[in-house]
Amino acid sequence: MLLFSAMAFLQSRTAALANKTAQAAVELSMRLADARSAGDLFAPSPEPRLFAVTVTAYSPTPDQTWGDPWTGAMGRRVRPGKTLAVSHDLKHLLGSRVYVQGVGYLVAEDLMHPRWENRVDLCLRTRDRAEAFGIRQLNMVVLD
Repeated sequence: MLLFSAMAFLQSRTAALANKTAQAAVELSMRLADARSAGDLFAPSPEPRLFAVTVTAYSPTPDQTWGDPWTGAMGRRVRPGKTLAVSHDLKHLLGSRVYVQGVGYLVAEDLMHPRWENRVDLCLRTRDRAEAFGIRQLNMVVLD
């Protein structure tokens, strides 16, 4: 009888230990997945997010757009104070929200003439404002 009780005890402890081992394996797997996800947050982005660019400005006038003052080169309506035109080397940023230092938040939704590189163009309401803005060297951060 004592031998039977000892065997029953060992079997129950073995089952409990196997259950705890399985639970620990599941928890370890979940923690490993969380650690990998957290690591991705701090991994270097494959594309640069900060650009030092030349910033100019334009206004929605026929001579600075494609005929219709409110239609940009991409065929979309330009929005003064919100639309940003990018040079062809930065066209992968089209559709992205950006922050331009000292200017504010804009959306890259227009394309500049192919002759420009590393340049962005702000859409401002009037020609006077665009000319007053001038040419500046600023930092631009891609937000999404």
